[in-house]
Amino acid sequence: MMDFQSRLWFTYRKDLARIEPSFYTCDSGWGCMMRTGQSLLAQAFVQVLMGREWRVHHHDQPQPTQRRQGRRYKEIVSWFVDEADRPYSIHRIAKQGLALDKRIGEWFGPSTVAHALKRLTKSHYDCPLKVIVPMDGTVRVSAVLRAASSHHTSHLSTTAASSTSPSPSPDPILRPTPTPLQTQAWRPVLLLIPNRYGLDKVTGKYIANLKQLFRMPQFLGIAGGRPNRSLYFVASQGDELFYYDPHFVKQRVTPEELGSCPMPSFHCPVVRTMHISELDPSMLIGFLIQSRDELDDLRVRLDRDMVEPSYPLLTFVDDSENSANSAL
Repeated sequence: MMDFQSRLWFTYRKDLARIEPSFYTCDSGWGCMMRTGQSLLAQAFVQVLMGREWRVHHHDQPQPTQRRQGRRYKEIVSWFVDEADRPYSIHRIAKQGLALDKRIGEWFGPSTVAHALKRLTKSHYDCPLKVIVPMDGTVRVSAVLRAASSHHTSHLSTTAASSTSPSPSPDPILRPTPTPLQTQAWRPVLLLIPNRYGLDKVTGKYIANLKQLFRMPQFLGIAGGRPNRSLYFVASQGDELFYYDPHFVKQRVTPEELGSCPMPSFHCPVVRTMHISELDPSMLIGFLIQSRDELDDLRVRLDRDMVEPSYPLLTFVDDSENSANSAL
């Protein structure tokens, strides 16, 4: 329960500054896939910068650790505030859609959101990870290794969230000692897999494999749900999936209104469930790979744990050996 309530939850917002060049000031009715995409990306940031075990209430931690984690939490949230200059605001995502043949106010599908987020991470100086959006669910191992070894000089703990403010803070308190993860040569890689696994509904044999995803430590969740109604699925129990619902219209939050951790407006107090058979076949699946060992482990799991290996959700192709080594 604490894990569920600790994840960042993004919903519709009203009374926004105009989402230019349109006149929209609210994304209700068309922004749900963008909001679930935000939630998935935010979870990746939290795991990279704060660790998978981070929770909103960790009173047993030393005070310096709580303060440092609180600063990082606020920084991550600030990246998603709905202002035109924030890296992952609804304004930025919607505007990226224009280059992907989507009008502002038009519902985005999983593929559009994946590519929009990838574009935005490229322009965000402090982005702590690389995004890969493979074609047709086929991931080249060489692409992952290349992304993981890409040069990265961002200052992950700066308080400035805008990609237009690259300079690190001169205050050492705001630049805490990097974690071991940040000092490793491996740059975290986020795999965003947009795909369709059936026509009107998910093909039955895919369902067994989808359930296995929730057991994998690299798995971040599924953004999708029902036709034109995206939800963010993060856990399962039997055939029931636990999800965040973005279809609530909340008041705009400005950067000046961001408070201390936790910020109730960005956390869901209610656990909702849906039977896996109700999933729409078009979805966006996320995996976070933070080391070579995690990449190798994921590939092993994709080979070993699949109930229906003839119905892969994701395929790794090892270009160096010119062979397909694992499938999900």
